[in-house]
This record gives sequence, C-alpha cells and structure tokens, in this order.
Amino acid sequence: MISIVEATLDDPRPVLSQQEFLARGEAVAAMKAEGIEYDERMELLEEVTYPKPLEELLTHAFETFSSSQPWIRDFELRPKSVVRDMYERAMSFGEYVAHYKIARSEGVVLRYLSDAYRAASQTIPRI
Repeated sequence: MISIVEATLDDPRPVLSQQEFLARGEAVAAMKAEGIEYDERMELLEEVTYPKPLEELLTHAFETFSSSQPWIRDFELRPKSVVRDMYERAMSFGEYVAHYKIARSEGVVLRYLSDAYRAASQTIPRI
C-alpha cells in the first residue's frame, strides 16, 4: 500500500540518485563476475535505475482511470521506494541517511518522510 502512496509524492532526488548509484555498483559487480565485456556492461547499465515497485501495475491502473477521468492527466505517477526501502532494511532515520551517505540532504529526506506519513494517514484506512 505504501508503494502506491509513494508514487504520488514528489521525488526526493538525493535519495533516488544514491539508490541508483548503489544499484549500478551492484550490477557492475555482478556483470564483472559473469565475465560480461565492458561495452556490453555499459549498455546494460543504462537500464539500471532506482527501485520502482509496482511500476507496471500502477501505470496500467493510472491509464485505465484516466480514460474516464481526463483531469487526472495533469498529474504524473512516479513510482519509487524510499519508505518501503527504509522499512524493509529495518533502519532508523540516522541509519538510512548514513547508509546512502546523504547527510547533506537529510532535510529533504525528513520532509519526504513527513509527506509520506501525512499522505498515508489521510488515505489508508485504519483497522
């Protein structure tokens, strides 16, 4: 459910760029271990990006909904995984900032987490 909420929020660029950087580093290491040549690695690396959970499902749902509600096309879904990543790694705010080395942007991260909490508390029903 949080992936859906996160897709509606503004992008925290510092976090996403660090997630992409680490994902590319892991991908390069895996490709080197497989013996893939440099040129092919560089081509494959263009496809590596930050995590975008439920991207296909959300895009399809958005297109289906927007066919009957044309005003929604003024908005854009941007799937990302920040809160989900923090939760899955069981990290505190400080640990998360240290893991991605984004100490200079912790205000952006804090604002994003605050927006995610506000959006989730207003849209996800309580049980």
